[in-house]
Amino acid sequence: MSQRILDDYLDDVRRRLGHLTPDERDAVIGEMRAHLVDKIDALLKADPALSRDDAALRATHAFGTPDEITVQYGPQGGIVKSSTGETLLRVAALGGRALRATGRGLGRTLKWTALVFAITISAALIAATVVVVVFDDEIRGLIPHTIYAKGEYYESRNGTLNESFDVPSVYHTFQLQIYTYGQDETSCVGVNLTSPDGDVIDLSVRSPTGGCYDLHRELTFAQPGRWHIRYDFDAYSGWIDVNVDGYR
Repeated sequence: MSQRILDDYLDDVRRRLGHLTPDERDAVIGEMRAHLVDKIDALLKADPALSRDDAALRATHAFGTPDEITVQYGPQGGIVKSSTGETLLRVAALGGRALRATGRGLGRTLKWTALVFAITISAALIAATVVVVVFDDEIRGLIPHTIYAKGEYYESRNGTLNESFDVPSVYHTFQLQIYTYGQDETSCVGVNLTSPDGDVIDLSVRSPTGGCYDLHRELTFAQPGRWHIRYDFDAYSGWIDVNVDGYR
């Protein structure tokens, strides 16, 4: 029955992704299936008394309703929860569409450059140089540069952990991605982010039982300087995965 629950959920999502190519749609559903199976197994490990059907229902409910599931393209392409704007999972197959579109634009530019070259060699050289510089800057702007990364598993961790990272002024924006995967619903890790100006951003989402929901968040900022990130553990068992990427 649990397999039927998962299959029905994914089929419902698939029907809402008709705008994707077949390969992209298969990649999205494949990533979702792998994630949900892992989540179901984690729920069963945390609570052996839980039935697999209940675990499947909890996992799919936590991921979001099929109506909420959408996608975004580009270097950070992935599965997005439309109600919150959070990126739930990365999907490599969605990362190349923006670059392919850029490539088509370059093809049209090169055709125009060839036409100009037929008229005057000097003008063509200038145009080609501009095209190369603009295209190179565009590509470099799409390449993420890791500023801070954290990937650790904790077992019944308590207390506070303070860390920081510096964002150089060469980056016009940076993106923070944070994912937590708790092993049960009562353990909790609270996460607070403090900007160089001292503004505190609470990334945590508390559950009605007093624990914390898993965090699947992606935020973009534009302020350089030293940022601080604080983890507040309350008998927390699970993974924390954080990446901060800068973009020039």
